[in-house]
Amino acid sequence: MSVFGEDYAGYYDLFYADKDYAAEAAFVRDIIQRHRPRARSILDLGCGSARHAVEFARAGLTVTGVERSGDMLAHAKDRIGRLSPDLHSQLTLVEGDATNYKPTTKYDAVISLFHVVSYQTSNEALAGIFRCARLALSAGGLFVFDFWYGPAVLTKQPAVRVSRVAAPNVRLTRIAEPEHEFSRNVVNVKYTIITIDQRTGRSEEMVEVHSMRYFFLPEIEMLASQHDFEVTEVGDWLTGRTLDEHCWSGYAVARVRPTSDAN
Repeated sequence: MSVFGEDYAGYYDLFYADKDYAAEAAFVRDIIQRHRPRARSILDLGCGSARHAVEFARAGLTVTGVERSGDMLAHAKDRIGRLSPDLHSQLTLVEGDATNYKPTTKYDAVISLFHVVSYQTSNEALAGIFRCARLALSAGGLFVFDFWYGPAVLTKQPAVRVSRVAAPNVRLTRIAEPEHEFSRNVVNVKYTIITIDQRTGRSEEMVEVHSMRYFFLPEIEMLASQHDFEVTEVGDWLTGRTLDEHCWSGYAVARVRPTSDAN
């Protein structure tokens, strides 16, 4: 089953209207500046509707966003099309799969946010996104990503969640029902979205299943090492505090080894 299809993509920004993309981009920007103060260019793997990318551009960075879902990319292009010409010129959007995308230039940093890495549930896909990040970076370059942290997932356990939002002429209800595959470190989240047209009373239902993998730090360190990175920082997403069993969302900073030859 595909994810982020036409219908889901159309409602995506409504369900995350309260998500503070500006604060998240500032958090990542601070991380990048600490580790690579002269960074000016970013490759955004799994850029979605480009809300993070726009915030980075507003901070003066040039951003190339890569997104697999054509429907999500269409919303991203619509968003940047409404920006000023100067801001628009700092953003490039490409349809592509982060697990096999081959960058044609080098960047100062690669980012992958809102759990894109956790969407890579197979070892092959994980190797692919790390390989892509490595190809995009010279020695000393950074790969910054967030992820579901295994100890917290096992401690807190995924639960059914219901979200309701309203937009002009439509009411939306999203039900998230998780199914845990302990043997794979994967949670399959079944999203049921019910829409009600407030003019006609007509309702429609759509379903997508999003599979999410959770990670443990030795696993991330091994992945990084296999692809010529060293992990230089990990922490709780948006706070930076030490990860523990209560931190569902973690982040990691992987730097290309300084002695590495550019690929």
